[in-house]
Amino acid sequence: MSDVMLLGVLRMPMTDDPDPVMMRQFVERARQAACRIEADADEIAELRGVVERLTAEIASLVARLDELQTNERRLIAEISDLHTVMIAAAEEIQEHWEAHCDEEGYGPAKLMRRLEHGIPSQYGYTAGAFAALTAERDALRKEVHNFGGNRT
Repeated sequence: MSDVMLLGVLRMPMTDDPDPVMMRQFVERARQAACRIEADADEIAELRGVVERLTAEIASLVARLDELQTNERRLIAEISDLHTVMIAAAEEIQEHWEAHCDEEGYGPAKLMRRLEHGIPSQYGYTAGAFAALTAERDALRKEVHNFGGNRT
């Protein structure tokens, strides 16, 4: 029976002296209404639990997104610093190429020493740091993108 029909029967005016069939029908409908009320209460409790779990999950995901965006900003700043150091190193190499070369004109040993133990060493960078930072940044960007976009 639909909710409208059930409410109609339950709210139907009752005579002062209802016959037994009318009373039986009314009691059956009242029991039917009680079962629906209990079922609805159970469903509401279940839905409230789902809402609470989803709310907690959303809060956790938002916190993770904020963390990822913070890491992305940090990595972008580190990459910018590395880029500056690399440009300075390239200018140094260009200006003083002979100083970086041995007698035969080869210079990788001196060049690598300057790049690894010069200014970048104070930040803990090595020759592979730029590639590692770029990969980490790209992975974080992908995770942020997959997570649902960029919030500001």
